[in-house]
Amino acid sequence: MRDVHVMTLTWCLPSLLHKYKTKPDDYLGHLIGHEARGSILYLLKQRGLATGLTAGVSDDGAENSTAAALFQVSVHLSEVGVPATACLVSGLRLCACPDVLTTVAAETL
Repeated sequence: MRDVHVMTLTWCLPSLLHKYKTKPDDYLGHLIGHEARGSILYLLKQRGLATGLTAGVSDDGAENSTAAALFQVSVHLSEVGVPATACLVSGLRLCACPDVLTTVAAETL
């Protein structure tokens, strides 16, 4: 058994329920959560800061309702990444800033 450190950032977006055909939240989650070379996770793994990353809106009623959608990015931190949390938050906020998330979610894809 080992300790697990997960850092989760949450952005409040307008409701996305009416976009069920185009699913912009799934699109965003895939872009941010992608593991390919050059992705956020790839860079974090190369620097030894993280072991995993998930992104998206949960299907639960509390996170995805007619009032709002809560878009979350969760980073599974390594032991090296734990002390670098403040730096990671700043970097993730630049990569997935609320303006970009809201703009993409508002567009019909």
